[in-house]
Order: sequence, then C-alpha cells, then structure tokens
Amino acid sequence: MSVDAPGTALQTSRLAPQLCALSVIEDLYLVTDYERRNTMSDASLTINPEHTALLVMDYQIGILAALPDADALLLRAADAIATVRRHGGHIGYVRVAFEDADVETIPSTNKGFSQLAAAGIDLHNESPATAIHEGVAPEAGDIIVRKTRVGAFSTTDLDEQLRRIGVTNLILA
Repeated sequence: MSVDAPGTALQTSRLAPQLCALSVIEDLYLVTDYERRNTMSDASLTINPEHTALLVMDYQIGILAALPDADALLLRAADAIATVRRHGGHIGYVRVAFEDADVETIPSTNKGFSQLAAAGIDLHNESPATAIHEGVAPEAGDIIVRKTRVGAFSTTDLDEQLRRIGVTNLILA
C-alpha cells in the first residue's frame, strides 16, 4: 500500500491484503510516508482510539491459503489488532461469502470473483474456506459483516454499524 498525498486513497493489491502504509505504532500516532518526505516538521496525525476502527478485511482461510507468506501477514494483522484493542479502538471484520441467491446476482463481467472461482476458492457462506482465520479471530463485541461485492460498504450495513459507535477513522488491514 502507499499513500500518494494527504487525502488520497490507499492503494492495495487485489488478493494480497497488507497492513495500512500508515503504520500503527504503540501510541497510535500515524505519520504517512508523504508527510515524512514533504514537510519540514515532525508533525504527526494523532488518532482518537474511541473513534477509530481497524477493518480486518478478507482474512479468510481460503483466501489466505492462496497467498504466499500468509503466516507473516497474519502475525502483522494480529499485532495491529492487539494494538488497536489495547488502546480502546474498535475492530471490524469483513468477509466475502455467498448464498446461492447471491451468486445469481453477480454480473458475468465481475473479474474479481471469477478469478477467485478460477483459483478454486470456495466462497459459499457455509464453506469453512470463508471463515475468518483463527489467527485474527473476532472477539465478542467486534463488528462482523459478510459482503457480496469487492467493496465492504455497498452490500453490508458496515457504515451504519460504524456510525452507531462513533467511528470516524478507519485503518485497513
């Protein structure tokens, strides 16, 4: 992932989720690479944990099994989750999984899900492959949503759940 400039979207590879380039460090101070390169000060962005959620996205058994070095990725994600929890932040989990009726509504032009199917990843909602990996398992009170599209918000109530608990800052894993 990279940040091109303040306020721009984070970029990530499609099947290899990475922790946010904005580093989650012990005191939840985040400094972008852009700020380090392009400012004369040591200014950092302080995030209020009460209004922050780490979204753990697509850390599912079947998806992780298809990635090289998934164990290292899981360790980094588990560390980020522990850091956010320790500071009183929220954790949300987003998983992709389909019911039979969902599959019928996927456009044939959807290249993302056709690639997953071609790779042999079973994304049926009841499949063990769609379960969140135990290395980053949710705890009581965490948000969990099931998406049926690439985006985490278009087919879920994630926005509503985050707003209800006052989240205004997101960190993506």
